[in-house]
Amino acid sequence: MVCCCCVAFVPSMRLTVYLYWDNRLCIKEDSKIPRTAEQWENFVFIDKTHWGYYCWPETLYTYALVSQQPNLQRNSDEMSEGERVIMEAFSSQEFIDKMVEYLCFEENKGKDRYKSDKAMLFKELFRNFGNSFLPLLKPHLERLAADQQESNQRCAVEIIAGLVAGSKHWSYEMQQDMQTFLTPLIRKVMESVTPETIDDWVACFSDISADRDPRRLYWLFDILTDTPLRGTDGAFLDSSRLQLLQAALAQQEWRVPLLSHRVLEYIKGYLAHPFKSVRTQVAQILAQLFCQDVPVAQNQYNPRRKDFLAYILSLLPPLDQLTSPHHEEVLRICKTILIWLTCSSQLHGSSELFGMLATLLPLSTVEDDEEIGPLLKAACTCLGHSEVLPNYVPDILEAMKKLGESSLWKVKVSTLQLLQIMVFENLFVFHSQEADITSLLLLFMQDSQLEVRELAASTLSGLVHCGFVRNLPILKASFIKHSRMLLPKKLDGVQQIGMEVALLVKRHSGVLGLAALIGACPYTVPDWLPDVIAEMALHQHDPAPLQATVKKAMSDFRRTHHDSWSEHKQKFTDDQLSMLADLLVSPSYYA
Repeated sequence: MVCCCCVAFVPSMRLTVYLYWDNRLCIKEDSKIPRTAEQWENFVFIDKTHWGYYCWPETLYTYALVSQQPNLQRNSDEMSEGERVIMEAFSSQEFIDKMVEYLCFEENKGKDRYKSDKAMLFKELFRNFGNSFLPLLKPHLERLAADQQESNQRCAVEIIAGLVAGSKHWSYEMQQDMQTFLTPLIRKVMESVTPETIDDWVACFSDISADRDPRRLYWLFDILTDTPLRGTDGAFLDSSRLQLLQAALAQQEWRVPLLSHRVLEYIKGYLAHPFKSVRTQVAQILAQLFCQDVPVAQNQYNPRRKDFLAYILSLLPPLDQLTSPHHEEVLRICKTILIWLTCSSQLHGSSELFGMLATLLPLSTVEDDEEIGPLLKAACTCLGHSEVLPNYVPDILEAMKKLGESSLWKVKVSTLQLLQIMVFENLFVFHSQEADITSLLLLFMQDSQLEVRELAASTLSGLVHCGFVRNLPILKASFIKHSRMLLPKKLDGVQQIGMEVALLVKRHSGVLGLAALIGACPYTVPDWLPDVIAEMALHQHDPAPLQATVKKAMSDFRRTHHDSWSEHKQKFTDDQLSMLADLLVSPSYYA
């Protein structure tokens, strides 16, 4: 049965994103929900999610009003011959019983999943024949939904999905009858869902919400947002209720801003939930709520990351001194935020996000919690891969510089890992900041911690290799100057020892810089490289860790240039080749 359509002409053709006077009619607001028969029968629903987001079609086709839809309560004389056959079969209780029994059969134990084609069968039945068959299916649905058997519960999933989807053009009275039946049933389902069927229920609610005006489903969202986290049913049921809520919200995208704000305010109180599975689901809900916070959006009504991050920062004490009695609670909040950053697929690198991560980086020193380290690393990786807009670059680099001043060397290592990924992923955006990034890396290369110096040199080498860093003559001269810094003779006294270490670090930074330049040319020999290698040869007998740096750099050079050495060696003078041979050939034991 094809429903009638009406045509609406939309005069405005804007190309900017988000809520304006013309598309506010698409969003779910409590004051706009049709709650009476008259309102329902004369309400214009706009089901397609993409309509009105940034523009309107020249001619907008919508379904006709419910009051203008074809009559679904027909007798056999008003039906075609094919419709009469279907009506006769599905009006038989015996036929319904056999069909439900057949649909409950398990085809592949442990591998069966929710099938949309079965849900489509019931959708077409309820769309064309109204609620004529619902009284015969109600006893089966009540039994199957409460059954712990996987195949039986999956059958209920498919019937409910088809029922709600097929009721789109029902009259107000038929809608009320369905809602009265399904509301307690869905509440019961949310108490009896099993690990084997949770994915099926998620698919069901996702299908129900897809391409549906949220005002058609107001009753469903009321159920899903009714205290999903109760704390009395166990972690699995709490996290399952959040999964179902997320599945329905995800399909509505930008059209439920008020509902999104309400959900956000609710889950703010559970960021420090004691169960990991619930915190993970809270983080995924956060990712869903903020996915509409895009830089091009204007008149933003959905939740904003900036406001939420400010709220989080107000909760957290200084993380480099976690000695408060709420130590565990603070760590759980941080874990939730890190999971949120990790599972957000549409992150745009902003100064607020990097500021949040900068606040969390001191957690890299926490050793009594096995979850923090991997979560922090994953969050740095995800944020590093995010798209950075040019107007955020100065603030991000300023945050990096502040992290470089941290007294915790693990924080500096995490900062370098983030900087490395971020610059490589946004080369053209950071292109104008070459001098600032190079200066920052040179600062890290003079750090007192060996791991920080080595990672900074490795990062610089990669940037030279990809052509990001171009002022090589200045870098080369600086590295040679530092590598030639004289080391004092060993003297007693704390002050003298400190001076010796500082000079050794500075000299090592020069040697690391030379090694970075050599590593930046793995398969070629530019004209300036032989001089760098000759300079490197002067440090083969330096104290540790300089000697190890020279040995590793030359070992990598020999490995990467071995295949074309007959061609590469033409770039070197005889003296340079002799020095290179001394570096690469181990001295004989009997020499």
